[in-house]
Amino acid sequence: MTQRNVLEAINNALDEEMSRDPRVMVLGLDVGKLGGVFRATSGLLEKHGGQRVVDTPLAEASIIGASLGPSRRKPSIRSAPSWRGTARAREADTTAR
Repeated sequence: MTQRNVLEAINNALDEEMSRDPRVMVLGLDVGKLGGVFRATSGLLEKHGGQRVVDTPLAEASIIGASLGPSRRKPSIRSAPSWRGTARAREADTTAR
């Protein structure tokens, strides 16, 4: 087993997931050109491009907005079917009272 420090493990995990799934993005302050805090994202911009490794301003609201926009384009997570109105839901309602 290869020994690595925590930052190398984080970088490897991000790289593996971004290679496996083209929908995975990294957004944050200085994660692109500078490689993030302690260089945890170094090399990802060069390998995966500026569309998937995005530097954001130091404002949480803008980071949330930047991540919600792409998530609305294509559904990446399927909604679980609702079980409201089923016998199981009615049973849970009556036992909770």
